Amino acid sequence: MKEKWYTQWEAFGKRIQLTREKADITREQLAHAIGLSKENLRRIECGQQSTTIETLYKISCILNVSVDFLLLGTQPSNEDDAAPQQTQTDKEQIYALLQNLSPMQMHFACQFLNASIQFFNSFLHDKEI
Repeated sequence: MKEKWYTQWEAFGKRIQLTREKADITREQLAHAIGLSKENLRRIECGQQSTTIETLYKISCILNVSVDFLLLGTQPSNEDDAAPQQTQTDKEQIYALLQNLSPMQMHFACQFLNASIQFFNSFLHDKEI
């Protein structure tokens, strides 16, 4: 008989796998994006390995789902908590743009994206003060 925690990790992993596949993201792409090996992600998706809160958060952001959904299979009850529908389309467009970049183009794109995020975060911080 399986332990209850093991069954919960299996369900958690299956939700990651199904959401990843629905988003048309390969295991290798997701593993790279969250800083894990493809094998470690496979173990998480199979319920054979737990994960850190940081990795859980990264997965939820990349797959555009809530942490609650990944852990419990529930959607946010408040529509304000739900991510905008356009986000997935934006992610799909970004992934498509990155598919055929040369190493130099990829490096430039990464620098540009990091700078854009930092600028956006500092802009938000300035607005809150």
